[in-house]
Amino acid sequence: MFFLCGLLYLDGDNDGLVDPEDRSIDFLDTDSTDSISSGEIESAFFGAIDGLGVEDFFFKGAKDEDNLFVDDLAYGDWRTDDFKWTADNFLAYDSYGIPLFIVEYLTDSHVYGQTRFEAVVTDTFSFSNPDITTDNDSPAFTDEELHSLDIIPFRAPSRELDRLPGQGEPTCFVGIVLG
Repeated sequence: MFFLCGLLYLDGDNDGLVDPEDRSIDFLDTDSTDSISSGEIESAFFGAIDGLGVEDFFFKGAKDEDNLFVDDLAYGDWRTDDFKWTADNFLAYDSYGIPLFIVEYLTDSHVYGQTRFEAVVTDTFSFSNPDITTDNDSPAFTDEELHSLDIIPFRAPSRELDRLPGQGEPTCFVGIVLG
């Protein structure tokens, strides 16, 4: 990075010269200090993200559909650590107002899973698995943090998401059938 003629540039080939491929990054210097802080970079990064999509967040396992709900995993199961790591990242994205699009693959016959998924995105759900709520590190999130997340839940009966709703099995948002 270097400063030239009142603009900050990212020196892609590190030659100290403004080349055609070098881009001005002056717009990142929001406080006009002729330098870019980590906070300005972070703000620009998160500001460029419109939404985050993730599959299999609340239901963990090796099957294509109908995996175990995270709150039902046995104590010490490695999948709770995966869930907590992702949850921690979700809180960071949520602090920037980024919506979370969560896709879970639950067949129509997996009524228990559908019920749990519908419950977890309500304002009344609380986790009870001690690995999630009281582990030595920290809980995945408090009930208040879970309830504050901007989650857009989506349930699909299979991983075949290459069909539009109404073509074969319907694709479902939680509680709403499309098609």
